[in-house]
Amino acid sequence: MALVLGIMGHFASGKTLAAEFFVRKGFFEIDADLVGKGALEANRTQIIEAFGDAILEKGVISSKKLGNLVFCNAVLMEKLNRIVHPWMKEQIRLTIAANPDQNIILHAAILPQLGLREFCGAVLWVDCPEETLIARGMERNQFPREKVKS
Repeated sequence: MALVLGIMGHFASGKTLAAEFFVRKGFFEIDADLVGKGALEANRTQIIEAFGDAILEKGVISSKKLGNLVFCNAVLMEKLNRIVHPWMKEQIRLTIAANPDQNIILHAAILPQLGLREFCGAVLWVDCPEETLIARGMERNQFPREKVKS
């Protein structure tokens, strides 16, 4: 029987690096961030109705504009999650079901929030020293130190 290994951890903790290790070992990767981008398009009408045209850039939902709106507001974040999380969970379930003999690495920082734990035979928590995390977040995302720490 194939293994579904969930991988999670803090922002900039090294989850992608760990997932790449398993991919090199033959695991098939499901990246929840990519599934999330698909959820924006699949749920476009609902999202625009909920958050307005200000989240659009050239007619397309801007992840950056939407993120700036919801990441600092728990009520709006929950509103978005109620729209996209069920779709994401179903897409991930379908992908796992379509690959029953394949070991899978399920790369999802918010694995529990998506309700994905039930699909996993095991979960790997990726961590690193706080200063490494801060340095990675500042370099990779061009975030100021205070934003990475929050």
